[in-house]
Amino acid sequence: MITERALLWKFVPLNKRPDEVSVSEMLVPFFRIGPDESTKTATKTMVENRITRLGVFEGEKFLGWVTLTDLAREFSKPRPLKVLMAREEPEDKQVLCPNCRKAFLEKITNTEGVILRWECPNCRYAL
Repeated sequence: MITERALLWKFVPLNKRPDEVSVSEMLVPFFRIGPDESTKTATKTMVENRITRLGVFEGEKFLGWVTLTDLAREFSKPRPLKVLMAREEPEDKQVLCPNCRKAFLEKITNTEGVILRWECPNCRYAL
């Protein structure tokens, strides 16, 4: 598969004219995913492999594309990388405020339970 990104990251640094570059020099790996896979799995595959799209296949039948932009919309505010790095189990560690050292940081979340920041109830220092 040849993508715009491959052209930018591979072709331009070669500093060659288009007729001096073969198609095989521009190819990038083709990754596929099933339609029942989670968006988290798709995002993780893209981030780990530094790609921007996955082919969605049911068996050998091509159904379409899912792109990093599609997934970013799905996750809306938290960026895909932050979602992947977030722990799924509750955080049980207490972290002493590095600013005042008089209180433990508290988790501040939105209505959907997404962590917005950690804040000190004493001095309002936030991470």
